[in-house]
Amino acid sequence: MREQRGSQTFARLALTVVGHATREITNMYAPSFVEWWREAGRREDGQDLLEYALLVALIVLVVVGAFSTVGTAIKTVLWDVIAANI
Repeated sequence: MREQRGSQTFARLALTVVGHATREITNMYAPSFVEWWREAGRREDGQDLLEYALLVALIVLVVVGAFSTVGTAIKTVLWDVIAANI
């Protein structure tokens, strides 16, 4: 009986040590999502890239709108020329 208690005590101690070590490793290498989110809000290294991406998106929208308008005007002129030659 005493030997069984000793092995149970050892097993509990081993599980406690392993569980504590696992928690320490998890906390050290895998921070929680909340901690990651807070840290991401404090960093400024990605803001320049975001600003450039938004600027490029705005330029693309302006160019697409301009080509659409110019394309319609060119099509109208060409069809008028074709219609006049017929």
